[in-house]
Amino acid sequence: MSNVVGNFKEVFSQRITPNLCITCKGSKLLCDKSICPNIIKSQSLKKISNLINKTDFSGSSPPGIFVGRMGYPKVSIGPLIPPFYGDTEILDTPELWLGKSIQEIIDYRYSLIRCQSKMHVNIPRSGNKLLDNLQELTMSAGPSDSEVKLTKKPVGELFFSEESQPFGPSGPLKFLKVDNVKTDKRIEKVYYDRNLKSIDAAINLYSYGVHISKIQKVFSMGMLGVGSRRKLIPTRWSITAIDDTLSLHLIKN
Repeated sequence: MSNVVGNFKEVFSQRITPNLCITCKGSKLLCDKSICPNIIKSQSLKKISNLINKTDFSGSSPPGIFVGRMGYPKVSIGPLIPPFYGDTEILDTPELWLGKSIQEIIDYRYSLIRCQSKMHVNIPRSGNKLLDNLQELTMSAGPSDSEVKLTKKPVGELFFSEESQPFGPSGPLKFLKVDNVKTDKRIEKVYYDRNLKSIDAAINLYSYGVHISKIQKVFSMGMLGVGSRRKLIPTRWSITAIDDTLSLHLIKN
């Protein structure tokens, strides 16, 4: 895993600005990287472009979900779904990326279409149909067949930013249907315990052997903690929170 982290740092840690990229045009490597991150992102986007020229999609979600932070407390939320079926778990499971190249990992990320709908972060306390489907998807023990309808064709964008993660095309979500969900009983157990604190729930899932990235998704979807206090947590914040919670637990023990 250290090699993967080191490669990502090499490619994405240094500051990238539009002016620098315009001057360089990907050939001079003025950002001191061994490869141009914008070129490999654009190559990945091109590979998926022929499959996303429509508003209706179906495929096997890894499963994957995303909760944005812009506009908080009303945030964008939705599933991550590739336009194809199969064993797609690796597309959104960083624990499986060991030994993969930067190009492969970016291909994984760009193959996932972000379907977005606006929700208030407190919606897990009352629930609605879309949230129920997303939480069911998050509880899945493996890839789940999913169908989506968007109000517009998804659009892929490239961002000139050192903080820009490789994200696939995105579009506004109109309809979501999830099939063939095989629930992970370990997650189901803590989800239905509405008196268990989120910290204890996260530690329990870790002790059960659940991937850390999966715990982050479950927490992000407002599925952990006391029922009356549950809320959606932006993905970026949930990653930090779960890493901190589990690190402090391990240090303590």
